[in-house]
Amino acid sequence: MWRNRNVWLIMAGEAVAGLGMWVGIIGNLEFLQHTVQSDTLKSLIILCNTYVGLFLGPYAGRLIDASRKKTIINLSGLLRIVSVLFMFGAIATGNVWWMVVYLLLLGTSATFFFPAWQAIIPMVVPAKELLQVNSLYMTVSTLTRVLGTAFGGLLLLYMSLNMMYLCTIISYTVLFLITLLLRLDEKPAAEAVEADSAKASAASLPSGATTGPKAPKQRPRGGFMELWPMLKQSPNVLAALLLTFVPALFLGGFNLVILKVSEIQADTSIKAWLYTAEGLCFLLGSFLVKRFGSERRRMAVLLGCTFIFASAHAALILASVKLLSVVAFGAFGLAAGIFFPITTTLFQKEVAPEMHGRFFSLRGMLDRLLFQVVLVATGILLDAVGFQAMETILAVCSLSLAGYYTAKRLRGSKPAERPAAEA
Repeated sequence: MWRNRNVWLIMAGEAVAGLGMWVGIIGNLEFLQHTVQSDTLKSLIILCNTYVGLFLGPYAGRLIDASRKKTIINLSGLLRIVSVLFMFGAIATGNVWWMVVYLLLLGTSATFFFPAWQAIIPMVVPAKELLQVNSLYMTVSTLTRVLGTAFGGLLLLYMSLNMMYLCTIISYTVLFLITLLLRLDEKPAAEAVEADSAKASAASLPSGATTGPKAPKQRPRGGFMELWPMLKQSPNVLAALLLTFVPALFLGGFNLVILKVSEIQADTSIKAWLYTAEGLCFLLGSFLVKRFGSERRRMAVLLGCTFIFASAHAALILASVKLLSVVAFGAFGLAAGIFFPITTTLFQKEVAPEMHGRFFSLRGMLDRLLFQVVLVATGILLDAVGFQAMETILAVCSLSLAGYYTAKRLRGSKPAERPAAEA
């Protein structure tokens, strides 16, 4: 794996993209703080790129499966660079609509880029190394999240917003150059179908006969509905997809929960401890995942992680105890560091390559939608029933889903009864 040139390029691309993205997010918040008074309007503006992903996700999935993924990645990279130019217009004019255009273009780029980025990893890495590469990918992503926010905050102290976005556009340009260096041996679905049809036609003709005029190329027209038969035939994929809802219940309201814990304990410093515990334990889980990711016990490990997520919710019922709250966030981070690389590897291996674009687009849409629903629901529950009751509800929901799939797995693992002996 370490001699694989494409692996190094993918990791470098993720690091550069992450740093640029988080510096840009810090800049976005700073710009909004000085130009928009309403907190509700701020949240709606920030979520512009999420809305784009929900609308364009189905089309993006079909296009990724029907086209060369490197082309999709390169075009998305160019769009990302162009989008930052609109932010310079927003800073120059103080007009928030320029920022809205910037976020819409950035969201469009992400809708195409990240599913294609996930789909190329199985193309450049042997199946036996997928888990290790996905674990490394999650580690790099986490480190860039930590370093990117710290770097963005540091730049904010010593640089103007124009200089911050100049750093962002430089990082996106470097990412574009990195993607140009990728070497992919790929055949889009449209060309694969045409080649298979040509071979079948040639085999059915008598010796010396010609195949006649070529049929026009046809792109796959199926959307997300074509994924449903695959999900029914692959129970592990469907189960893993549904189990990802459990960590989303924790991550969706992550910042709100940390703020509430800080209020309950009347200690602002606890926020840093909680973020640090979750981040460090996530990295530890990413390093340990190889020990738990064998195919035979993959689903068992995912279910175990799901129970840990539920236990973290249950532990936060006693959020007034500082040590217990830190342990809860650390346990969540450790389980998440194991859970996410395993689910990504499972999806890459068990979903047919010609469906990767649509599947990862669907997964991205579900993640965006679920995170927004959980964020809003967290706020409503905090106001309506309070923190302890909310954590009790989330713990019960998480345990119910984990218990259902555990019982289903145990029933499926029972040995079949021997047929009666023939007379």
